[in-house]
Amino acid sequence: MRAVARRVNIAPQSVYLHFPDRKTLVSAVREARFADLTTTLAAAVEQTERSALPEPDQAHARVRALCAAYCRYAQAHPGHYRVLFGTAGTPGREAPQLAAMPALRLLDDAVRSCQPDHAPRPAPLHATICLWAALHGLVTLRRDRPSFPWPNFDELIDCVITAMCTA
Repeated sequence: MRAVARRVNIAPQSVYLHFPDRKTLVSAVREARFADLTTTLAAAVEQTERSALPEPDQAHARVRALCAAYCRYAQAHPGHYRVLFGTAGTPGREAPQLAAMPALRLLDDAVRSCQPDHAPRPAPLHATICLWAALHGLVTLRRDRPSFPWPNFDELIDCVITAMCTA
């Protein structure tokens, strides 16, 4: 709490006027960062909806735009990304229900829209969770292993989407 107070140039006691404890402060930060991520992803969806592509192509473009926006957000805001997805050891932190995360719902809607009607449907959210895990892996490994000869991010995203949407 003292570090937060120093960062915003206020007395440590002043933080407690707004946040009774560290858990409440971290929850508020996470909520704000999830709102930022959701806004970023929603803008990507909105941009694809303005295109004049036929629905199967638009559905694929929507998934791709969401994946690219997710990865760009993680690269542009590594600290925020760690707060969202890298704080598993934080005492007292409660994990949100995946279905309640607006950003994940946007991705799930897009994944479902690009699956052919005749394709067998995995359990709810399973395909989306696998796609999210793949994106998280790409983001985290690129950050943690910068010396690895990584291919272009867009090529990797396309590879992941192709595997997910044609499986």
